[in-house]
Amino acid sequence: MKAFNSRDAVAWAKTVHYPHIRIAGGQVQVWNTPEEYAQSNDARQLAEASTWARSAWTYRKLVQKSDDKLHFVTRFTRYDANDKPILSADSFYVIVKKDGRWGALVRSSYVGVIGKKTAF
Repeated sequence: MKAFNSRDAVAWAKTVHYPHIRIAGGQVQVWNTPEEYAQSNDARQLAEASTWARSAWTYRKLVQKSDDKLHFVTRFTRYDANDKPILSADSFYVIVKKDGRWGALVRSSYVGVIGKKTAF
């Protein structure tokens, strides 16, 4: 969340594993490299297209775990510059330990669609 809120697409791309899969808005997206991910997940675009200023976890609940995989049920909230909530969405994260590092491999959320473009 810290990398996302920083609007640093390269830093955010380093928090996930590849191939990275996202299911949202009736679409399945797959990124094979950090470069692909950073190019299409620039949080500055979200800020420019909406009143979004930051996001925060409402909750994160670990529902299953093994030594190298974690399943989280989550909810996040997006806020405007006045710290007013503008959207909350439930999601599911699969976090895996790969090459000695934990990162998100799969995300599925109920963010939906803003206009004709899926919101990230």
